[in-house]
Amino acid sequence: MKKTCFLLVVFMALLSLSGCATVSNTSEGLGKGVSEDLKNTCNNVKRFDAWLRDKAW
Repeated sequence: MKKTCFLLVVFMALLSLSGCATVSNTSEGLGKGVSEDLKNTCNNVKRFDAWLRDKAW
């Protein structure tokens, strides 16, 4: 019985947050942040590779 009540409370909390602007903005910001981080990491790896080729070869 306690498990059912707990699951019901969690479901109701998730349902009430589903239309919340904070949740949607957070997920949107997270997506943008991940794409920027990936782009920056890729550029840093390329820059390091060029530096390594210049210094080591």
